Amino acid sequence: MSYARVLHIEETTDIEGDVIPAHDAIVSTAPPPDLLPPEDQTAEDRWWDLREHDYDLGTWEVLIIGPHGWLPIVHADRPPDTDLVTYDYSLELVGGQPTEVWTERPWTPEELGSQEAVVNTQQMVAEQDESVDKLILVVENLNLITDMTNAEINANPAAIIKDVARELKTVARVANREARMTSGRTEDTDTGEEVPDVAADPAAFTIPQIEEWVDNHPDAADEVLAAETGRGSAARSTLISWLQGFIAHRDDE
Repeated sequence: MSYARVLHIEETTDIEGDVIPAHDAIVSTAPPPDLLPPEDQTAEDRWWDLREHDYDLGTWEVLIIGPHGWLPIVHADRPPDTDLVTYDYSLELVGGQPTEVWTERPWTPEELGSQEAVVNTQQMVAEQDESVDKLILVVENLNLITDMTNAEINANPAAIIKDVARELKTVARVANREARMTSGRTEDTDTGEEVPDVAADPAAFTIPQIEEWVDNHPDAADEVLAAETGRGSAARSTLISWLQGFIAHRDDE
């Protein structure tokens, strides 16, 4: 239980000479003093003997601390914040009883900025975790190539070159995404142009643009694959194969 001390303030004047009518006011939220143990007789029959002794709580509040102004604070649950408003706390006299009051107000620009910064930081951490996972896979894939013999590489150098290029492109995209998160730029890695949502109409975008977008929106890969496959004879087989491989790898993680 929390308590506030409420005292009657007599009529007075402020520094400008205006009259302040007599009123009750909350003067302290410190707990009632209870400095001596019940067995100590020093405070016996003294006005400042506020010890609880053997009183039940209600009797102690009414007979002992009440006459000196300490009243139980009426608790009020804090309403939940919304996207539009928050609440300020205050302790006010309501019907002569100290009461917790929550006053609704809109978020300030500074508070909204702080919230956005927290969200951005959380997103950055999550995306960096994803980037680390991708780079680990790149190293594993490159290790497979470096472990090959020269004869194995010479047997199909074009395929090996493409594999290396694919892994390097992944590294470049990861680095590009990390840089964008700190610079605020949103250009496509391959073209330098802005890339909007491509899931709805992949036909309007080049394969490099779609690969870049899917790298940054892995959960939308299935939607892009369905849209591209739905183009029938106009569907790009190389893009479909890449999307299928991307989804298979994503679902294995």
